[in-house]
Amino acid sequence: MALGWHFVDLTDEQKAQRRITLDIAANVAQYSALIPLLCLQIYFLFLVLGNRRSSQHGRLTAPSLYLYPPAGDRLRWSSRIRRVITDLVWWAGTPVGREWGTTGEWLLGAIWGAWLLLLSTVYTGNDYFHVTKRFGIVAASQLPLHYLLALKSPYSPLQLLTRLSHEQLNRGHQVLGRTITVFFYAHGVLYLNFFIQSHSLLSHLKGRVVLLGLLGLISFTLIGTTSLSVLRTRSYRLFYITHITLATLLLPILFFHVHHIRLYIWESLLICLLHSLSRYLSTRTLRARISLLPSSSTPLLKIDIPLPQPHSATWRPGDHVYLSLPPQHDLNTPAHLLHRILASTRSNPFTIASNPLRDGTITLIARVRDGSTKRLADVADSGSDRAVKVRVEGPYGAVRHLPDLRLFDRVLLVAGGVGGTFAVPIFRGLRSAGRLGAEAGESGGKVRLVWFVRGEADAEWAVPKEEEEREAWRRDMEIVVTGGRTATGAMVNGKRVVGGRKQDNVDSGAEEDIELAEREGLLDEDSVDDDNGGDARKSGNIQAARGRERLVECLDELFAGGNGEVMAVLVCGPPAMGRSVRAQVRQRARHGMQVFFHAEEFGL
Repeated sequence: MALGWHFVDLTDEQKAQRRITLDIAANVAQYSALIPLLCLQIYFLFLVLGNRRSSQHGRLTAPSLYLYPPAGDRLRWSSRIRRVITDLVWWAGTPVGREWGTTGEWLLGAIWGAWLLLLSTVYTGNDYFHVTKRFGIVAASQLPLHYLLALKSPYSPLQLLTRLSHEQLNRGHQVLGRTITVFFYAHGVLYLNFFIQSHSLLSHLKGRVVLLGLLGLISFTLIGTTSLSVLRTRSYRLFYITHITLATLLLPILFFHVHHIRLYIWESLLICLLHSLSRYLSTRTLRARISLLPSSSTPLLKIDIPLPQPHSATWRPGDHVYLSLPPQHDLNTPAHLLHRILASTRSNPFTIASNPLRDGTITLIARVRDGSTKRLADVADSGSDRAVKVRVEGPYGAVRHLPDLRLFDRVLLVAGGVGGTFAVPIFRGLRSAGRLGAEAGESGGKVRLVWFVRGEADAEWAVPKEEEEREAWRRDMEIVVTGGRTATGAMVNGKRVVGGRKQDNVDSGAEEDIELAEREGLLDEDSVDDDNGGDARKSGNIQAARGRERLVECLDELFAGGNGEVMAVLVCGPPAMGRSVRAQVRQRARHGMQVFFHAEEFGL
């Protein structure tokens, strides 16, 4: 016995009734996820109706969960509700330490976990086996939602319903994964307790059901352990291969474990197949020209990919793609065939740093790191002027779920390091659109870009070559030089420095980083943490300054005299920069400023 539950013998009729109760609990657990989605749709409708009413009164509005109601509407009951919800949204996004997620993730995880715990224990009586089985089937009922949260396709139903990108939904994927693991552990531990107390552990370990159950628990343990930020940062390759392989193998393991959960396994399998099909259809092989750009620190990699005309309209500034080089090995041997299969899953994310519709080209900028970017840099080092084939998957990104930035009165873009690849094309697009200024190409100070870089050369790729356009940009773009170290990724004595050490130019395909392995290193923390004074100077007719305090000054300038205006602040940079900007914006938003905030992030 345990915690009031006892080992009881049931009749066949009682077992049949228990099975019905188990299925009901699992179905309730699965379909209850529709309730928060329905509530979110009702609130979105509430926002749309409120914005229409505001537009009729001559106020410019843009729908967003981050926007407080106008100061003049605070006495209305609808505005009070909206203010409470907006306060909750801002509070939920507060980071919990550096690697512990956000307050909202912890809160929603605790609420959902408590709900599933209730469904796992209510109406179980004193039947030990009932509560044991309930933990297992309730956890299994969450698998389809878990796989659905991992969908990268822009046509994911969850992305469409929540207006969130797959990077943002991936947080829910991680939280739900931990919850499912805990419930499966409870299921397994309770059964092991029974086997030990009944002195039948050895005999049960010989059975298929128990062996597959233990194998499933081991798989969940390995997935959860390698997903820890410490291990993921140390060896992303191990994390990615473990995650993808075991997440796929878990479905047949659980399918043959017991037949009661097979409906949820079929649903999860269908989602996986649709995910694979979507990624396959979103991947195309194109030709690209790869070059290295001068930089004050780590060399920058530039990849130009001309787009076929029909496809250019589907890509937007700020989108990101997954790019990989097709393997060039001979496929006559099994080893090379295996290498090709593994290479097909390896890709790195890059933000589109151009305006594909206007330029007809995807331009990707990244720092040279270990793995894929080193391999791409080796191609550029070879001096070959011919275009090489690359596999491009996308477009993806949160920019597709943002409000129309042309609806805002003022827009401030803050970038750190190669975060400029996200901010610069949006800056260019807003200037050319003409909505924020009197005419296209003029923003009248309504849109501003502040870009923190280690050295002026890091931003040279984005600065217009024409003197007239450079002069026009100078009024709205500021480069804040923080200084910093050099060397990583540079060529020294015929060897490329990677991660602070020299490496021979060997075949990088053998140790190629995969998927998001390099994302954490693209935007360096010290690009905003270093503060070297407050002097300013000119750099190619683009204002350059030093000092982290310039960030606060820019926010003060944005909000000065902004009463009645709707403003937007977008940041793409190191986590420290995002946290700092977010805190400053929230403080001003609570004092009556209508401001939308977005921090560009990249997930699994």
